Amino acid sequence: SLQVNPSICSPAFAIPFVDPTVRHVTGAAVRSALLVRRLNATAWRCTAGSEVDCQALTNLCVLQNIDTSPGTACDIIEKLRTNRPEGPAPPLFFSGDSDAELNRENAITQRYMFSEGQAGRIQLLLTRYALNGTFLGYVRAEKVLQPCAPSEVQQAFEFGRRYKLSCKEAISQMMGKGSPEFYEAFLKFFNDEGEPQLYPVAILNNLIRSTTGSYLNQMSRVSNAWVLTRRFFLVEDVSLSMSNQTRIRYASDVELRVELQTTRDGLIFPPFLTVAYSESDRNHSAVVHRKLSVTYDIDPARHDRELEITMAVLGPLSVLWATVKAYSPESYGSDVLVSLSTSVGQLSILNSLKMTNEENKAPYDKRWGRRSGKASLLDATTVLQFILYECAALGDVFFVVLTAMSCWITFAYKTQSAPFYSILDQDQEWTLMAYLIVTLCLKFISLMHAILGMILQETFFIDWERPQCIEDTHLPHPISRDVSKDRKEIPVVVWRTYFVANEWAELQCVRATSVGLQLLVVLMLLQAFNFMRFAIVEPGFAEELALRVVLEMCRHCPESKTSCATRDLSDSQRLKYHPMSGKSKPDVLGTEAVLLLVEDASSLVAIVERMITDPFHNFIDLCSIANISVLALCHPLHGYYIHGRSAHGRADTGMAEMNEFLQKERDDMCGFRGLEPTSHLQTFTVNLPTSFRSRYDEIMNSMRNSPQGRLSGIDQTTAKMAATVRAHEQMNTLIREFIDHSTADMDYMIRDRSFAEALLDTELTDTTQTGNFLRDPSEVAFSNCFIYGREWAHFSFEATLFVVLFLLLNSLSLAAAIVFCISHGITAITALLCKNHLVKSSLVDHRFLI
Repeated sequence: SLQVNPSICSPAFAIPFVDPTVRHVTGAAVRSALLVRRLNATAWRCTAGSEVDCQALTNLCVLQNIDTSPGTACDIIEKLRTNRPEGPAPPLFFSGDSDAELNRENAITQRYMFSEGQAGRIQLLLTRYALNGTFLGYVRAEKVLQPCAPSEVQQAFEFGRRYKLSCKEAISQMMGKGSPEFYEAFLKFFNDEGEPQLYPVAILNNLIRSTTGSYLNQMSRVSNAWVLTRRFFLVEDVSLSMSNQTRIRYASDVELRVELQTTRDGLIFPPFLTVAYSESDRNHSAVVHRKLSVTYDIDPARHDRELEITMAVLGPLSVLWATVKAYSPESYGSDVLVSLSTSVGQLSILNSLKMTNEENKAPYDKRWGRRSGKASLLDATTVLQFILYECAALGDVFFVVLTAMSCWITFAYKTQSAPFYSILDQDQEWTLMAYLIVTLCLKFISLMHAILGMILQETFFIDWERPQCIEDTHLPHPISRDVSKDRKEIPVVVWRTYFVANEWAELQCVRATSVGLQLLVVLMLLQAFNFMRFAIVEPGFAEELALRVVLEMCRHCPESKTSCATRDLSDSQRLKYHPMSGKSKPDVLGTEAVLLLVEDASSLVAIVERMITDPFHNFIDLCSIANISVLALCHPLHGYYIHGRSAHGRADTGMAEMNEFLQKERDDMCGFRGLEPTSHLQTFTVNLPTSFRSRYDEIMNSMRNSPQGRLSGIDQTTAKMAATVRAHEQMNTLIREFIDHSTADMDYMIRDRSFAEALLDTELTDTTQTGNFLRDPSEVAFSNCFIYGREWAHFSFEATLFVVLFLLLNSLSLAAAIVFCISHGITAITALLCKNHLVKSSLVDHRFLI
């Protein structure tokens, strides 16, 4: 029956024409049979004062996507409200612009907390209207917004819990709920006196168009062009019913957005609902996707400012550190650049780095790059070397800052009771992703720099064994009185050098951690033990909600009606209903990776190396038994020395005598193994005098420049081997004499490293004329020649790569497999290149390196 306000006898204004068109989601306009039948009559009765018909006209306005063009339902309602403000027409829009409405600080006076009770829930109520305008009462939002789990979606409205539930629903199930209903949303809260209040929640309808055809509510918020409305629908199949077909419209994506005030005291700005609509043919067997999400935002200015301050402080420090490293670090970088420059023909740089002290008139102690003996304070290689070190330092800054910031924000968010910290919004997560990609690039550059430095280091094995003289039994008797003529000299056996060289080559790719074991443990913790639940954005560390949601979904999604993709209740599927922040994912992954690194390295040092095997100390023992010392130069004037000179004077002996030697060492019946007469210390960090380097380069250049031009085939190979043997003997003699202080122009002194030198990893004394052998009490400093000593470069790159791949691929197993393959590929290539360069620098025959 017609309900008319008795105070109004006639229509408020004449309706010249009506526009019964409805626009599809695509923007195409069609005449709606429903509006053709009802719009004119409903509009007349509404203007005559019928409250029910005004509600029905509002519903038709919503079906027309809140189109205010002349003749539409919305146009009629707006004219009625203008001509008769006290009339029954309900408001369609909010009075102010979007910025003013969504930033009202005093609209919601309740202080929300991360706790149980009224202060710990977002209570959203919906008023229901039938298509004909009849008021159907109130309903809680969680009962209708997500049909897949209506009784469990209420958990989504616990304050502070970021929520997302996606499901598939059959068309037949959606259309089996009768006539379409329309809703208006209200936030229920309690004021300071404890009295309940209702505040209208704005609706952001994605189909609202401007007169120019642009979708206003799909623009960014900063444009202040949003149109905030009050009413919406979830499913309808009446407006697009034509003679030949029927299409349905449904809310495919509903999102409740809550913004916290920057006062961080539990106050919020007015929340709003964004509703995105989709269309589908009325095919009862079809299945559509629907999603409900709840997000919490806060003004990112404070976080962005703190991040900028952190980067502004640590950025210049990284530049300062890169400058120190470029001046006198373990500066294998110059060797890398020199070798690369040589390969492209830049011989002038090579000559400038390897000029002798006589050719360079200025003393070396006044030059930049003391360890490399550089002739210029600033040149191309120094600048490039500085850039490489800055990439490494800046990559470390990004890695540490992002990991620490993610850990703090995520775990502080979970443990707080008042909303002081908030998970960052989607834009900031994209910023995080950009930082991670930049960090990955910097880490890759740093890793390549470290690997090239390791590959191009120069290593030589010093053999202390003396040739043995035995009596020549082939001489005719009587024997000459000259005893030397009755003896012949047996050359030193080279197998000991080959054996030590092979062991050195094996140590080059020893890792301080096991990549495969770490990835396996990470997968086990994240998937089997469900540690990934810590990345769920919700207060506290509870994990039961996801299980309840999945169970409820499967109960409400019969197999015959809908596709329920979550029947297998695995942990990864449970996590679908509690979205993980882009910042909390790397937080959990990064935290576990760093903890595993510490645990893996600690167990290696504390258990494996002490109780099972210690490859580096075993190598030192092998050098002593083999009577072989090792000089490894990671820079022209800087490197490491392992004193392997046997305390017994020789190593070419039988099993029985070798066992006797070992017993004498055990019983302290022989000298010490150390370089110093009264010390067992065998490892040193060396800084060589320039005269030694000059002589070293002369020997290597004489071998490379040996005349072989007219020879070919076997003759050329023989000549090359002869030159190599001759250079090896000369180099062995040079280093032995240098170690024994037997040369007048080359000498060194043994001392401890000062605290400042250890802190800055540099030399504060002049080593131009007299070198320094700095004691290494740890006996593992020479591991810097291997991957073991550069573990951080490898681990940080692999950890960053793992996080980036997981964020891009959303698969832990696939990310772990890719990281494992890349890591082992890099190690294999490094081992091959290291072995090839070891042959060149140690003058060891490549055929005997296994």
